[in-house]
Amino acid sequence: MSECHLAIVAAEFPPSNTAGSVRPFQLASHIASESVGWKVTVFSLEGSKMRWPQNSNLSLSEIAFRHVTIKPARQLRNNRIWNWLLNRRGDNIFSIWGTRLFQAIQTENETTPFTHIIVTAPPFSSFSIIPKLRKKMPDVHLIADFRDAWAHWCLYPYPTKLHFWHTLRKEATVLKNVDSILATTSETLSILASNPHLRRHTEPKWLEVPNGYDAKVERESVYVPTEVVKIGYVGTYYYDPGQSLGNPKSFFQYSPHIEHWLYRSPLFFFETLGHVIAQSPEIKVQFDHVGKVPDWLSQMAEAHLPRKNYQFHGFLPRQEVSNWMETMDFLLGTSAKIEGRRDYSLGSKYLEIMGHQKPIIAFTPEGELKDFVLKNDAGVVIDPDLPVRRRAELLYELLTQNRTFYKFSHRDFSRSSIIQSLIESISNP
Repeated sequence: MSECHLAIVAAEFPPSNTAGSVRPFQLASHIASESVGWKVTVFSLEGSKMRWPQNSNLSLSEIAFRHVTIKPARQLRNNRIWNWLLNRRGDNIFSIWGTRLFQAIQTENETTPFTHIIVTAPPFSSFSIIPKLRKKMPDVHLIADFRDAWAHWCLYPYPTKLHFWHTLRKEATVLKNVDSILATTSETLSILASNPHLRRHTEPKWLEVPNGYDAKVERESVYVPTEVVKIGYVGTYYYDPGQSLGNPKSFFQYSPHIEHWLYRSPLFFFETLGHVIAQSPEIKVQFDHVGKVPDWLSQMAEAHLPRKNYQFHGFLPRQEVSNWMETMDFLLGTSAKIEGRRDYSLGSKYLEIMGHQKPIIAFTPEGELKDFVLKNDAGVVIDPDLPVRRRAELLYELLTQNRTFYKFSHRDFSRSSIIQSLIESISNP
């Protein structure tokens, strides 16, 4: 195969330290350095103009790809009423850099034509460029990378039913104009494929591309009870006690499913651990949290755990987080409960945990996190809807017995393996 030239359009990219900057950086880095015959050019928004933190731990000093940063044409105007009316839901970012982005892609394409273009989102307004690219570059292999399910993402404050259906139409327009669709989980792909406006004769390639990890993983991890069992959690819970649930039967404050985000919080774990400590005081357990500490988290811990049994560290640099994770016996996992549907999300943190070979205590209903843990022998799943006494029995049993994890895995989640599979898929028509 002749040399391929891949463009990656990522509004968020290092040195911006945002959650959305990691995946496109890893894609660009691994494809450019490990895939023979592939040249990579990244187009990103100048994050300093967006007031995004510029302290990314991902270094651009020795990159194997070309990086083009684009200055926004103006300041971002965040008029909440106007954004709501236009169904932007806080995302009108493309309006301040879209024209310059399209011009930059065209200029680069004239010099070294692109064979493939990946557009990653959120921000979902980035997908606005896809119909333009399809029209201007009909022979380029266009790829939409969905890090979340667009129409089902960030439904707070909830839009009207009209807003939701408008988003579905915009989503379908993107799906109809690309050759391949990437998503981090199979459930996300299933949700996208069920879009009622998606009608086409030529189906795109639907590719599950998890985030992966860089570490070299051994096959098994043995847990032996220690004098003090350490259970950790890193990152945010994506939970806000002030959020309502939305109603599928309502035109206003509409949501296609009722989502119980309380299950994303550590409430059910705190209840369970508090019960174990009360019933079995001989067990010494320490819970560590790394990341932002909102008021509700402190209050939730105080309500269920003795103060000596938990510690909040706040934010730590990436390397310190990695070192801290090595000291943990278990890592906690949580996910939302969604009526009538499985939770589609699987945070990248769980792949990083796998990279460290640490078992996960997953307090999760049906969804991707539960499947991930069970299919890869990556820990234990405790149903948060069980009575607290039964949950406590399961947790006590886990903490007090020797156990081996990661005895099997249904796939290789190393980034090198994932990227190689992606390249093979998009290289073949």
